Amino acid sequence: MGKVTTKRVVSELNPNDVICVFGDWFRVRYLNYLGGNTTVQLQRETDKLSPFHDSTCMSFTVNSDLTVWIEVEVKP
Repeated sequence: MGKVTTKRVVSELNPNDVICVFGDWFRVRYLNYLGGNTTVQLQRETDKLSPFHDSTCMSFTVNSDLTVWIEVEVKP
């Protein structure tokens, strides 16, 4: 059975959300808001969030005025 997903804009993301980027699934680690931009830091989906271990493997920045729809796994 595949993942049940929905579409969200960057401002609706939360830490621990699982999102699809370039066809692979990643867990949102941190969201940083600065000067009208949002930077999303990601880690592999299989890694659990931890305040003691930084497992960030990718980040991207989106202008807050831009509507970018991101595929997000829906938790039951």
